[in-house]
Amino acid sequence: MLFLVLARGLQGIGGGMLVGTAFACIPDLFPDSVVRLRWQVLMSSAFGIANAVGPSLGGFLTQYYGWRSVFYVNLPVGILSLFFVWRFLQHLRHVEHKGKMRLDWPGAALIAVALGSLQLFVELLPKHGLTLGACALLVLSVVSAYALWQWEKRCPTAILPVDMFRNQSLAALFTLAVLGGFTMFSLLFYAPLLFQGGFGMSPKEAGVVITPLVVFITMAVSPTAAWCRACAIRI
Repeated sequence: MLFLVLARGLQGIGGGMLVGTAFACIPDLFPDSVVRLRWQVLMSSAFGIANAVGPSLGGFLTQYYGWRSVFYVNLPVGILSLFFVWRFLQHLRHVEHKGKMRLDWPGAALIAVALGSLQLFVELLPKHGLTLGACALLVLSVVSAYALWQWEKRCPTAILPVDMFRNQSLAALFTLAVLGGFTMFSLLFYAPLLFQGGFGMSPKEAGVVITPLVVFITMAVSPTAAWCRACAIRI
């Protein structure tokens, strides 16, 4: 279990860096808004296809080859991706940013503390009730969120620019993204556990049963995400 937690944490960090970097590179590599939107739709489609295939493939690998194979299957995909980056990325447009880019490390740390404390509070509350430790985690989360808000208003290279939330058009897009992501990931995380723990299905059977749900979520979310990005480009 310790190895599973560490591997999943490493995978989450790497996946978050890949997704954030990929979407951030599109405006630099493709300045034309039409071409840029085309590539964003392409990436959203790839994300949707992966979501549709992932549950069935993950259940099959877990049942017949063990849960470790779910991590090892990323190795050939990663090697193939590195080849395409080495072969084709150098022929695309590159943007040289003026000045030295500084990362907002305090903002990133405050986000981690605020969200991490809130998640621990939510996990401990049903098990142990409203204990002193749970209250301390909630207070830490609130204080970190307030400190993050104050810091981001003064930081020149904020990781979470608060000015975006004052734009009414962008605020509507953010609200839609949060609600859609909350619904989607809640279903994706809870449904396989319900099928295996509540109905006694095998990992492969749970993956096959949840596949139609993921496919229709993808059909609904991908066009919405593309529309949101198109609106953000125009804004």
